[in-house]
This record gives sequence, structure tokens and C-alpha cells, in this order.
Amino acid sequence: MKKDKKAYHSIKKPNFLGGKKAFQEFLAKNLVYPKDALENKIEGIAHIKCETSDRGKVLKAESINKLGYGLDEEAERLCLLMRFDNTEERGLKIKHTHTIRVPFILPKEPKEPLVTVNYNYQTVPAEKKKDEEKKGGSYNYTVKL
Repeated sequence: MKKDKKAYHSIKKPNFLGGKKAFQEFLAKNLVYPKDALENKIEGIAHIKCETSDRGKVLKAESINKLGYGLDEEAERLCLLMRFDNTEERGLKIKHTHTIRVPFILPKEPKEPLVTVNYNYQTVPAEKKKDEEKKGGSYNYTVKL
């Protein structure tokens, strides 16, 4: 005989408004890489502990791991801007604490060409007549490899 299982009720965790794709777009739009971290070429993932109210607003943000060079402060600033779903459940107002990962990846620098070759062409008319003067044209080409 099978025993009847009782319904399991759990408290739902708040999700970022719009889902994962909206979260990535939010980070791409609002993330400002700190100057100190850019100069020292520092990358990493900041782990931020956030406390979210029942209305979906982030009340507190605290860095768990310290990356330094202003990355922690920037990640905390971003977390305070975030909005989550309302978490009122069965008439109870619930605060949630969860960890958010904010990746800091250095922007890619454009690659310099390895070799630059300049070609200069100039056309000169074959014959010059006294009445008419033909002017030759010139062309410049730059090839970057």
C-alpha cells in the first residue's frame, strides 16, 4: 500500500523582474567598471549577500568575498538598484536573504594590426601636348594585416 504524501509547502524565493535575460541586460547596461580595477587589470566574480523586502526592494547589500579596487562597492551599488518579485505568501510578509553573483570581466581591447603596408601609385600621362595639359592622378592604399 502507498502512503498518501502531504502537500509540501515551501516559501518561494524572489526572482529578478524579467528573469535571467533581463538580469544580464541590467548588468550590461548599469555596470560601470571602476578605474582602479581597469588600471590594475583586475577581474573576478563578486558575491553579494542581499536582503530583499516583501515588496521586492533590496534593503541591504554586503560583499561576502573582497575583490578590492572598487569592485565590491560597484557590485553593492548594482544590487541596491535591483528589483525582485513580491514575496508575500499566505498573507505573511517575508524578507529574503540570498546571494547574487556579479561578474567583472575586463573589456576586450581592439587588436593592433601586425604589419601596415602603404602603397602609393601615381599615373603620368604618356605624352604632353602644348595645347592640352593632362594631369596625372595619384592613389594611396593602406593595407593592414
